[in-house]
Amino acid sequence: MPTKRKASDSHSPASSGSSPLPQHSTKRVKGEPASTLIPIEARQTAKQGEKNVSLLRMTCVDQKSGEKKELHFKKLIHSEIDWNNNEHICKINSWRNQLYGRAGMKSKQITMWNEVEVSFLELTFHLLIVEGAKFGVMVPRTRAILDAFNDHFTGMVFQDSHGRDYEPREARPANAFTSKLTRVAGNLKDRLEAVIEDRPGDSFLPVITQAMIKQYLELKADSPVNGDSKNLDKVFTWKAGTPVPTGDPYIGKWQAALENMLQQDSGSKMAESEPVRSIECDAADLPEDIALQVEAATILVQMRAGTIPSYDYRYRDGLSTLSSSPY
Repeated sequence: MPTKRKASDSHSPASSGSSPLPQHSTKRVKGEPASTLIPIEARQTAKQGEKNVSLLRMTCVDQKSGEKKELHFKKLIHSEIDWNNNEHICKINSWRNQLYGRAGMKSKQITMWNEVEVSFLELTFHLLIVEGAKFGVMVPRTRAILDAFNDHFTGMVFQDSHGRDYEPREARPANAFTSKLTRVAGNLKDRLEAVIEDRPGDSFLPVITQAMIKQYLELKADSPVNGDSKNLDKVFTWKAGTPVPTGDPYIGKWQAALENMLQQDSGSKMAESEPVRSIECDAADLPEDIALQVEAATILVQMRAGTIPSYDYRYRDGLSTLSSSPY
């Protein structure tokens, strides 16, 4: 008896000589949402002690068909949910977050503060203190500092410890900025207000550059701060809560560095001060005592600019001398 041919044989691609039909891949493209069901409700979070049965369902729209669908929480029997039980609350929130996540609607990431951003705020108040101690200033409004901060950092790209780029910085919102400013610069603002008490001045907000922040971070890394902002009180010449001195508010190298920054800022009154004039002469043509004084003056100018260490300037036997050991 002849073998019965299968009906499919005569129509198979191999027997007809035609090429096989293309197969559509079901593999998801990287970055594409895992689900076509898009939640259309505002994001809400279950809270311990607050019963809200509406959080046990989620209305979604199918991105392909346009149909609405209602999804239900199934990890616990609804009648047995204890709204005071933290484990139950976590399961509800996990389910809801998963629906948003599978639809590609990730929760908004919290943008952590970078050390450079914190330094911008600290340096702003350090410069205001130096300016205020000499000329008096008005304490700038938080909004003005926020605008300057966002102008500087918006669009800037920071990197993680592995050298990978973060997303470009977005403008900081006012509420979050105000809270951070209070935590970071609260003590510095108190010192500024103490310095300018009974000394009305003009409105002034320092212009901060990346080069200034770099120099500031180098100052902080050195003694007595040693990289820890908690040690910033040690750079002042007076203790908080005590009378403000009539002299410089900062220790030597900090005072010199901050003054140098202000001298480069056209909005600062320090930039308006008469610059130190250089003396062009040949020391060999001068009497010994005058030559030493010229040398001393030159070194003191450099010390003031922070380009060389400070030295002890003394008189001995009626002649100006410089001791060789820094103090």
